[in-house]
Amino acid sequence: MARRFTLAELLLWVTFVALVLAIVGPLWQANQRRANAADMVISVAASADGSTAAAMMGDGRVLIWDATGNLKTTLPAKGGWGGSVQLSADGKFAAVARELNAMSMQPKGGIELWDVGAGKLRQILPASFMAHLAFSPQPTVFAVVDENAVELRSLANEAPSGAIVAGGNCARFSPDGKMIAVATRGNGVQIYDVATRKLVRKLDAPDNLFSWHYFDLAWSPDGRTLAGLCMFTDDGLETIQTWRVQGVQAKSATLPDDDSFESLTYLPGGRFLALAGVRSGMTLLDAATLDPSTAKRSEQVSEVAAGARGETFVAAGAGNIDVWDAATLRPRRRLFDAAGAPSPNIVPGLLGLFAWLIVFGVRRARALMRSCQICGQQFQVTDKKDQNTDCPRCRQKARLKLLTCSAADREQRKQIRGNWARLALFDVVLADLVGFVANEWLGFWPAFLVATVAIPITIAGLAYLIIRFKVAGKSAGDIARADKAAGTTGTRRQIGDMLVWSAQGTSLAETLPGEIELARQRLESVIGRTVPAPNARVFIFDEDDALARYVARLTFVQLDPRFRFQSLYLAAPARRLLVAERDVRRKCNDPRIPVRISLGYHLLERVDGRMPAAWIVQGLSSVLSHDDEHHELARLNRRVFGCA
Repeated sequence: MARRFTLAELLLWVTFVALVLAIVGPLWQANQRRANAADMVISVAASADGSTAAAMMGDGRVLIWDATGNLKTTLPAKGGWGGSVQLSADGKFAAVARELNAMSMQPKGGIELWDVGAGKLRQILPASFMAHLAFSPQPTVFAVVDENAVELRSLANEAPSGAIVAGGNCARFSPDGKMIAVATRGNGVQIYDVATRKLVRKLDAPDNLFSWHYFDLAWSPDGRTLAGLCMFTDDGLETIQTWRVQGVQAKSATLPDDDSFESLTYLPGGRFLALAGVRSGMTLLDAATLDPSTAKRSEQVSEVAAGARGETFVAAGAGNIDVWDAATLRPRRRLFDAAGAPSPNIVPGLLGLFAWLIVFGVRRARALMRSCQICGQQFQVTDKKDQNTDCPRCRQKARLKLLTCSAADREQRKQIRGNWARLALFDVVLADLVGFVANEWLGFWPAFLVATVAIPITIAGLAYLIIRFKVAGKSAGDIARADKAAGTTGTRRQIGDMLVWSAQGTSLAETLPGEIELARQRLESVIGRTVPAPNARVFIFDEDDALARYVARLTFVQLDPRFRFQSLYLAAPARRLLVAERDVRRKCNDPRIPVRISLGYHLLERVDGRMPAAWIVQGLSSVLSHDDEHHELARLNRRVFGCA
């Protein structure tokens, strides 16, 4: 039959599922971000006035910062991956070209034009998937560049304002916005007048134009020089060419064959040309000489962007973005760091799960709690189908009373060894957890100290307690402890199932068998049941001070001198009957009475499997301790025990 859940149970399990999702969800998202390179930098851009910086990340989102390095806005991914980002001259608009669809990984096409201040998508310009957008230093003009043509547009009017029939890989506006340079396919680099859209100049290039592929163009801040990064397809070597816009070609330099760059830009001031690529990092060339041998390199940088004005430029690596000082060529401040990104916050979920476990444990404990019919104590069963009405302790005592002394000792030692093993495992797990938390909060070395100091100390302490218990449970350890407490070597003998140790100078061991038999017969006559033979260990000391020392060595408990006893009965881990022939303080000269009383405790435990109520024990002890069968107190206790 299917189990029916109550409303409270359903709410409890729904809460558990929600808490697990609150923990697993952020961890899964963080793992997916790492697997998909969501924090990898794809492209960076800087506005012409140097007031704004932008970066496209691996998941397609675009981050935009202001001049102080504060994150201004974040543009959503919009289902695309890869591509480039460009900023208008004043940083108010951003153009995002996405190369691939995030779901199908097919060419996407189209250029998104965003209003940075409002954080809204203004329009999507139709274009091929390899197209990109170039902003003019004039605030309202931009160009859409693809392989067929360069289309000029205005932010004030969404309709195209004209086109240049010269498609290519890239196009760059001059710093004054009056000219635009286009790296065409097969016709080299051409410069057009923006107002008339007429060809102003065709820059010199090698004869076989179809063998040259231009990656990027860059204008110097003064607008007098144009630089191009290209590759001769026959030998695969990259070359930098610079032209004087109003003169002849100025310089040409071939880069080493192990270099591979994708972008080119002039740094503010015009002193250096920055080349950047994923494989080769960033290389800074002297703009006047273009000498690769004197270049400055940084392998941690793969993307560079700079405006025509300002004192800084933006440099990005695989997972970080920095603002560099153009004068000192050193990082000034960090805009983004993937390694410093916040970890998923699962602390509320963990705290909620911990509280849920407490509530669940309390509810389960209450549902499985029962009352023992023997001792009346509350105990917990393992399953609702468990029909036991006696607690495990009472059941264990009932089983142990049928065993011999040695078998009972072995059984108890086995149980306690299991408890110590579970405790040791718990301590090791706890120490590892503390080490993990210390590593997260304090660093590696505190966690290392916790792991190398706390765990060995815990294991050593547990080993000491286990060894001490084993010694305490064995007869050899008991006898050695008794010899030290008495200050002399005692005598060992075996009486039935009882191990008897007696100190030198004591005579009680000679009469002990008779006292045992007398106590057993009297108990049988009172309760009307067969009483098993005793199986305890008996230790007979000369005086109560030695008995107190033995108890202190065994249990780590010091007996109060005002309340010392002439006899004691210890039930676990091995049954022990301790007797002192002389009570120095109370001057008791008949040790048989405390022997009979302690035997009464032991025999009653043998009969019932547990220690009976204190008033019954005291009553029966008086019966066993008095020789007079007609003693008034003895008759009264017989009557009371019979009624009980």
